Order: sequence, then structure tokens, then C-alpha cells
Amino acid sequence: KVNLDDVIRLDTERLKLQQEVESLRARRNELSDSMGKGKPDPALIAEAKTIKEKLAELETAFEAAETAFFTEFK
Repeated sequence: KVNLDDVIRLDTERLKLQQEVESLRARRNELSDSMGKGKPDPALIAEAKTIKEKLAELETAFEAAETAFFTEFK
């Protein structure tokens, strides 16, 4: 039996994480483009490193949320 409240909660969490992942990927791509033009600013390098770490965490959380959602939804 599917618990609709759980499905909605899991879907909301999954979508929130997906939006965060996509936003960080877009920012990462912006930074990558700007670093390709000459010597990158150390602040940009630091931001890129932070984004890389945060993105790894969020991608793992997103995968877990997606698995939980589709497991519950079946």
C-alpha cells in the first residue's frame, strides 16, 4: 500500500535536491568558462572547489532521495 503523504514528502525532497544540484552545476559551468580565460582568480578557484565538494554531497543525497521516492512509489 502506498502512503500518499510519504510519496509527496519524498517527491518534494527529491525535487528540491534536483534544483540545488542543477543550480550548482550551472554555477560550476560559469566558473569553468571564466577560468578558461587567462589565469584564474584565487577566489574563483576556491569557490569552484567548494562547489565541487557541495555538489558531490548533494548528488549523493539526490540519488538516495530518488531511490527512496521510486521505491515508495512502486
